[in-house]
Amino acid sequence: VDRYSAQWDGILKRQENVVGASFTSNASILKLRAGRHEREMFSLVVDSTTESILNAFERTCDETTMQKALDGFTNCIKIAVYFNMLPEFNKFLSALAAYVVEFAHGVLNGDKVHVPLQASPDQIDDDRASRLKTTRTLKALDVLFDVVLQHADVLTVDSWTAVVECMLLFNTLDICPASKSGKLRERTRRLAERQAAHRQTTTTTMPSSTSQSSSSFWDSLSYWWGDEYDDESDPDYPLVSAALREAVAKCGQGLLERDMWLKFCRKLGSGSIEALLAALLHRKTSSNENERDMAQENAMLALEWATNVILVNLHRFNTLWPLMHQHVAGVLADASKPLLVERVR
Repeated sequence: VDRYSAQWDGILKRQENVVGASFTSNASILKLRAGRHEREMFSLVVDSTTESILNAFERTCDETTMQKALDGFTNCIKIAVYFNMLPEFNKFLSALAAYVVEFAHGVLNGDKVHVPLQASPDQIDDDRASRLKTTRTLKALDVLFDVVLQHADVLTVDSWTAVVECMLLFNTLDICPASKSGKLRERTRRLAERQAAHRQTTTTTMPSSTSQSSSSFWDSLSYWWGDEYDDESDPDYPLVSAALREAVAKCGQGLLERDMWLKFCRKLGSGSIEALLAALLHRKTSSNENERDMAQENAMLALEWATNVILVNLHRFNTLWPLMHQHVAGVLADASKPLLVERVR
């Protein structure tokens, strides 16, 4: 009798809260796990819902609305995990990663960038669109790695591939934590390359970087960096780079710091750790001659990460090593990547 009473109480709660019954994953409160009908209902609305949420996220100029849109997107991710809807889950992570990837490629191509909204609230709104883009990227980055941390065992090769691409772009932009990249990078060289790309894309002379003095942290940094670049350089880029570096260091509760990452990898389930290893080893490489050296550097870093994954999972060595052995054999047989071959040897 008590068991049936508890079930009936759960049904009554579901009836009183129709939305919660259909779109919540808190089974401990509802007593009864959402069933097939709720799953089918969510699958019917997930595409249009996601499109609407992302549309609001991209079009809004209000940071509060932006955050609410991401909160709704996070709820969709929780529902997909709850119903074990892996294709939808992969789409969600790819959508978040796309904001980071698009922004990073824009930076590498020399696009003008600006500090996020909260960094300099008194700044003139002439560059608001660019500042909004930076803000969206930082928020999407934060949510992406929170999802990775909370739902790590659900990640497949496709979802890990999107995450790994972001991590390697952090290395390309030199905003990856030094403990994770394995060495202190030459940030001045990266900065010079980026500013050269920006000058190539600039058709008119950029305004002088000297601005009115301000007591804010961001403006003081802008003044400090301003004298180092000519009129065609992008004086805001060092500030944006600093904001990105700080966001990467904090994302996922510090997940990308070396010690935290290794502990995280050791706790991953068998399916997820194999998917991560596959994503690290089997990456698409760029055919662009100008990007070949950077691609090899990222390939070496991915190989180093993959090696660390195996070393902290020696209890799974028999399962993971064949994947690494196959990859290493393929690298040694390819003479077009001398730097990577040298690292493997």
